[in-house]
Amino acid sequence: MLPRKPRQTFPNVLREFDAQEHTAAQVKAEVDMHLAEKERLEATMPSSIVVGAFWINTENVRQSLAKKRKALGNAVLELLAKKLRNQADEVIAILLRLLMRFIIFDRLSACNAERSFVQFAHTGLPDLGL
Repeated sequence: MLPRKPRQTFPNVLREFDAQEHTAAQVKAEVDMHLAEKERLEATMPSSIVVGAFWINTENVRQSLAKKRKALGNAVLELLAKKLRNQADEVIAILLRLLMRFIIFDRLSACNAERSFVQFAHTGLPDLGL
């Protein structure tokens, strides 16, 4: 008996896609592929078929498959948005740490300059010989 291939369910496809690193261009290509597949399904799949004396309505299946393709494309875009949001949050955290270091360093420098001025004022002004 042949080993069974895991079922390609909506969450499994998204999990596999999320596990891999993709560029924005690759994500766009993936979304375009899903939307093109949706259009192809709507254009090629008939809303009903006749088999002998039987008329079979396939409209619900057609609409369901098209909705799933559209939802899959939207879910891929949401994954990209989530990753970009996480990257933006990381950059903001780094910039905030740098800003805090700069503020602390600037305040220490200002304190040292103030101390130097106070020491200079206490020692008196040098004789300029005027």
